[in-house]
Amino acid sequence: MNAYLLSLCYGTFVLLLVAAAVADTVSFTIPNAIPAALILLFPVAAAFSPGPADWTGRLGAAALVFAAGLLAFRLKLFGGGDVKLWSAAALWAGLDLLVAQVILTAALGGLLALLLLIARESAGRVAKLKGSPEHAPSCPRILTAGAPVPYGIAIALSSILLSQRPGFLP
Repeated sequence: MNAYLLSLCYGTFVLLLVAAAVADTVSFTIPNAIPAALILLFPVAAAFSPGPADWTGRLGAAALVFAAGLLAFRLKLFGGGDVKLWSAAALWAGLDLLVAQVILTAALGGLLALLLLIARESAGRVAKLKGSPEHAPSCPRILTAGAPVPYGIAIALSSILLSQRPGFLP
């Protein structure tokens, strides 16, 4: 029964991360309810986990990411939703997997930025060929030149990929 409930928690974890990535892609915002739900879901998953959760390491990882995220937010490198989402995901990763999460998220975020740069340049060229302005209504906002990078996609994807490693789930 506990394994079933833990699997249900994991499925909810993945769905919440996918919802965050989709919301960030569409609106460049991550609703506060998503990181909050991830944080509230963690103790539930820990209760159904076969072993004890390392609460100190988990909370430490979340606090480290939140502190670094506040600095990145202050420097306008991250949005507030990104900071909250990554902090919630770091709670699940813990200190043991935090370095891997940071490296993977940075790599995926860089790849995402590069792909968006290419896609936005291509969309701008197509718009000019058609004689329409670059901010044409037919062009999705994510492909608009100068639009932010929805970093929630990289955070969600790295967390889902890392969740397959032992020690990620409580």
